[in-house]
Amino acid sequence: MSLHPAILRAAGFFVPCDGTEVDALSYSRERAATMTSFDVEADAVLVKRAIDGDVAAAQALFTRYATEVSSLTLHILRHRADACDAAQEALVTAFDRLGQLREPAEFRRWLRSIAMNECRRVRRAAWWRRVLRGSHGDALRLEEMIAPAASPEQRALLRDVDRALDGLPQAHRDAWTLHTLEGITLPEAASLCGCSLATVKRWIAAVEDRLAELRR
Repeated sequence: MSLHPAILRAAGFFVPCDGTEVDALSYSRERAATMTSFDVEADAVLVKRAIDGDVAAAQALFTRYATEVSSLTLHILRHRADACDAAQEALVTAFDRLGQLREPAEFRRWLRSIAMNECRRVRRAAWWRRVLRGSHGDALRLEEMIAPAASPEQRALLRDVDRALDGLPQAHRDAWTLHTLEGITLPEAASLCGCSLATVKRWIAAVEDRLAELRR
């Protein structure tokens, strides 16, 4: 039986850098599951209006996706300050370059691509900081990113998830996080990871096999 639903229920809440409790993960996945052609059309209309200088349209796009971007960057980077930096830069970059978006209906996918690029930039910078300062800066565990109301069973599950992810290549961890925690489709996850669909499936399967072994 798939553990995905239990993992999602356990990881449903995280506390962003400002300390506000936000159900960003559930929000992100719910939007992914209920996204309709009307939503995509609405994005396209808002993008076109924002390009023409409509501030209200730009604000509507920001409100619609800021939480989702914050969820993605936090789960990928596992560091609150770095995640906030990446999310803010991704949003600023996206709106600065909005006129370069050829397909306005693809705004959401385009924004997530920018967010992943920012995560890579922040990750590289953090690596150099650790090298130069001799600091390792432990990554947040999933259990540390959820609301205090989470049950002991949910916390135990997330501890097992982290144990499964520990020691695996970063690419495997990113692929699994994008697909399982963020609800991103396999083809888009492959695109965001810069690999083929077959490869991203293999990476995700490696994480799930390891998790299944731990929970036997």
